Amino acid sequence: MKIGTSDYSFRHDLASGDLDYIEGLPTIIKDLGLSGIECLDGPLEQNLPDIELDDIKNFQQHLRTNYNLEILGITGFRLPGWGFGRVWEPFSLEKIMPQLDFQREIVLDWVDICGSLNIPNIRFDAGKFQASHKVPIHAAIDLNIEIYRRVLTPICAKAHELGVKVGVENHGFFTADIKVLTKLLDEIPHLHVTCDTGNWPFESRLGDIEQIAGRVNFLHAKAHVFNDDGTETNIDYEGIVDIMRDAGFDGWWSIEWEGEGMS
Repeated sequence: MKIGTSDYSFRHDLASGDLDYIEGLPTIIKDLGLSGIECLDGPLEQNLPDIELDDIKNFQQHLRTNYNLEILGITGFRLPGWGFGRVWEPFSLEKIMPQLDFQREIVLDWVDICGSLNIPNIRFDAGKFQASHKVPIHAAIDLNIEIYRRVLTPICAKAHELGVKVGVENHGFFTADIKVLTKLLDEIPHLHVTCDTGNWPFESRLGDIEQIAGRVNFLHAKAHVFNDDGTETNIDYEGIVDIMRDAGFDGWWSIEWEGEGMS
């Protein structure tokens, strides 16, 4: 089992300036006994000279040489906001494709970087479900899936060629519904799931994870509340570990702290 953490877990300390990204963050992660860091694209852009291949390569080497840490994945990508157009005009998918194509090209650039540096994972946030009177709710699910199919199919195809796994996260919105998520997986070859353990319905969490365990690229091991013996009280991690082990998963578990208090 490979265990790392997301830089998002330290978002408050990073935002306040109490923790610096280049030295302070990897020091804490190393001291915690972890072996990987999941990097959001935003903090990388804010803290590196640039986000070209050489910049990411230099940071990767810095982490390896000084802290024995690997970049387990690059995350933070999502579709840009799109709308249904003027209220008096019919909706056309082709009208919104240029802005979606622009985001796709950004992610494809990151796929190239990850492939070149053997960074194994990219996470894509499916974001919110969109509907309007122009596209009734019963039809909007298929519309949203078609949009993601158009954007993610070429991304996943290229990533597969380069040995990078692209996962869509069950981020509490559109893809938190297992029926929607499995339909999306059926539509897009080589798409994986970045499985956030905290973003499933409470009553179906283990069953939902079991359905997609074979398509997981890495996990967000969500953490909220711990009891005195160090057990997370809201999430059955013993059950999740058993499911993932049975599925043959040998990838990264990225701890994502979202509890109260100091990150």
